[in-house]
Amino acid sequence: MGSIDHLPPFRISEARLAESLHDSCQIGAAHRYGKATTETGMARLSLDDSDKQVRDWFMTYAKSLKCKTFVDQMGNLFAIRPGKNNDLPPVMMGSHLDTQPTGGRYDGILGVISGLEVLRTLNDNNFETEGPIGVVNWTNEEGARFPKMAVSSGVWADAIPLETAWDLKEVLVANPKSMKEELDRIGYCGEHPASYLSNPFAAHFELHIEQGPILEDEGLKIGAVHGVQAFKWFNMTVKGRDSHAGTTPLYARKDPVLCATKMIVAANTIAKKFEGLATTGIFTTDPGTVNTMAHTVTFTLDVRHTKDEILAKMVQECEEEFLRISQDDSEKGCEVDWELLVDSPAVSFSKECISVVEASAADVCATLPQNSAGKLWRPMISGAGHDSCYTNRRCPTSMIFTPTRSGISHNPTEYCSPEDCALGASVLLGAVLRDNAFARQTSGSANLSLDQVHVEPSRLPSIPHNPGQYDEYGDRSTPHLAEHDREATAVGLTPLMSHDIFSAGADINWNLSVEQDGVDDHGQTFDFFADGESLNLVPIEDQTPPDIYRDSGMSITSTDPPDGLTNTFERLSFDQRPNYSTSLIGYSNESDPFSLNHFPYASTNEVDFFRVTYRKQQPLEDQTHGQTHTPVHFLQSHTETSDKGQNTVQGCMSSLDDRDNLEKLVDRVTGVALVKLYFRFVFESLPILSRSLVFQDLDAFVAESSTGLLAGIYALALPFTPWDEKLCLDSAYSKPDINDLWQVSYTCLQKELHFPRLSTIQIYLLLLNHTPFDAVCVENPFVWSLAASMLAMAQSLGLNVDPTGWKLPAWEVRLRRRLWWAVYVEYTWRSVTHGRASMISDDDCDVSPLKPEDFMVELAVDVPEYIQDRSSDYFIHFCSLTEIVSQVCRKFL
Repeated sequence: MGSIDHLPPFRISEARLAESLHDSCQIGAAHRYGKATTETGMARLSLDDSDKQVRDWFMTYAKSLKCKTFVDQMGNLFAIRPGKNNDLPPVMMGSHLDTQPTGGRYDGILGVISGLEVLRTLNDNNFETEGPIGVVNWTNEEGARFPKMAVSSGVWADAIPLETAWDLKEVLVANPKSMKEELDRIGYCGEHPASYLSNPFAAHFELHIEQGPILEDEGLKIGAVHGVQAFKWFNMTVKGRDSHAGTTPLYARKDPVLCATKMIVAANTIAKKFEGLATTGIFTTDPGTVNTMAHTVTFTLDVRHTKDEILAKMVQECEEEFLRISQDDSEKGCEVDWELLVDSPAVSFSKECISVVEASAADVCATLPQNSAGKLWRPMISGAGHDSCYTNRRCPTSMIFTPTRSGISHNPTEYCSPEDCALGASVLLGAVLRDNAFARQTSGSANLSLDQVHVEPSRLPSIPHNPGQYDEYGDRSTPHLAEHDREATAVGLTPLMSHDIFSAGADINWNLSVEQDGVDDHGQTFDFFADGESLNLVPIEDQTPPDIYRDSGMSITSTDPPDGLTNTFERLSFDQRPNYSTSLIGYSNESDPFSLNHFPYASTNEVDFFRVTYRKQQPLEDQTHGQTHTPVHFLQSHTETSDKGQNTVQGCMSSLDDRDNLEKLVDRVTGVALVKLYFRFVFESLPILSRSLVFQDLDAFVAESSTGLLAGIYALALPFTPWDEKLCLDSAYSKPDINDLWQVSYTCLQKELHFPRLSTIQIYLLLLNHTPFDAVCVENPFVWSLAASMLAMAQSLGLNVDPTGWKLPAWEVRLRRRLWWAVYVEYTWRSVTHGRASMISDDDCDVSPLKPEDFMVELAVDVPEYIQDRSSDYFIHFCSLTEIVSQVCRKFL
């Protein structure tokens, strides 16, 4: 990525950058420490009057550069310089203009002003970039006025709810205002959604002063930031008893000030032990008089370490020591309460973004007098948190550091020389141009040919692959696309480029006239699947348009699917049809299957009655089911028919939202990693998912699948985290309680029973692989009842009937066959170990033995081995063994 040729040798003007920076710092200047006009600090708190003025300054400057400007709901300011292809998301340069109450002129400010200077330099040279390039000023990064740092980039990344951010109250004032109130007051609460979905980035680069002494001490000019150390912020409350200072002897005191100060000393001792950091920046007492002991003390505690697992140990030891101090070392004792304000795990930035920063740093530093090592830049880990920690969750991200005099920051004397500022800005310029040039080389339109479908591909952003990057911190292996980019799209394909990674996507718009019976207006049956030859792709056998995840229990909310192909497809598929559940009609059902044979079915083999649909499946001549030769019919019921029963069940359960519970245990990016582990280590023995469907858009699978299904997958994959390159390290991952995951899965199962899909069976199978439910009595009654319930549900869904030849997509036929055999295997062995008679009858099951074709999956080349075909022999042989065991049991038991 750093070897891209023919980049222009642009450099940032040192004098002009300094002039712009100090011009902006006239607004909110404070705390003079020298005679020069620039020798002041800053007191420009977020959303105060000076912040409004500097925002006005920013917007005026950006408009003078002919940029498109807008403001989102969090007051984030965006300035976008157009490129050749403005359908691409912009490469953004971002930081913040707000400061600490006693801050300096460079923290955050350098990054924003340098971004504007990059755009100005491109304008001066009439240079047209491939895609748009922009600058963002993030609101309230410091968290000094509203106590949640980087809150606005957190909202953009969907890590912090908008309402939570809006409700934040300012600190240390008598009548605190909320963020929303102050955004409205200064006129910077924009209408544009504060979301990566409606405002996606191709990448995010942040130039920042180091805020530490390393670069200066080592005589270096640039730091290429690889990540950010973990940190937690707490608000501590210690309660004692207010009493007279002169009349209360020491042994009778409950002094929260003494208690709190001992805690602060203990925290620093623990931090030194682990080579971490502990800081208290706010300490208040109430009532705060000279001759009265306080009854309440509040103080902040900021603890940091480069490794998550060490930080967790530091916090644990602080908790234990604080409890001891409050109970045993404070005379009559005090009460201590912890409030977590910020929890920021260690961050690993995008390897591709790091590589362009390093290439740009090498290029810029090559023109300077060299040190003895011949290298004026170095890789670094940031000790402070930044907005880039949040952007990294949603787009490829990296940072650039410049030296800070004496390592002093959050102080009026904070300083970075004009030369070093300009060098950093030139590295930023080079990194952005390299990233943009890489997008030009790797993005492009894809031509897709279909026999009966006219395709109009649209160009999408290039997102280079980063195999080791997980989306606590962003995963670059799949495109980050806004929801509106997918509208009216039947299939999203990912063509392969020369560098053998997923690098570009194509939204395929299906322009097709389709009759209800699935033929085009030439009388030819249409093909649902794209021929990928024109893309140099191996066709994806299981690919389906567009709501491809419903077989996995995904909740797709689109209310206006495209006419024709998509609607017809949804009706042909059992598990894809929105808001419908399908069950097999038995011999003695309320609806008589023999009478149903005489219904006037449409060519889709369906007939509608109010909120239900009858569907016959007779692809093979005279195909019937069971000893009574019952015709094969299904009842498709709308969700409204199950609402009352489901509401009753939900009323008996926890009111907490299952999805929220799951995502508190496992964030989506870690979920992606766990799903990959499932396919590496579990799938071969439990092949109950479709690899093609899951890996066509893994992020969407994790975001939209059945909550119970995901919880079960995570739980089964959790023991294999030692084999993952990221999750093996506690510094990158803190494991959830596996029992909490099983609880979420089981709770969701109870709700799905009222509206079953294939995901319901998948949850059953996952739950039955919980090892074990009871360590003393492994084969307890609950397990057997769960297995019997699973069998009953599988029969209700018609999985016991062979779907070969049915008018269903090929992937659904194969998945149904595998699911039945997974149910058969699980149930049969449970009946053996529990000593119970099997309720599976040969007359009630006609699904033929599995073959390797039932495991067929065709994905693009050069993808991880665990996504490709895995041997089907194990599961096929296990099924055969289970049949033998079943026959033996029937004969001798």
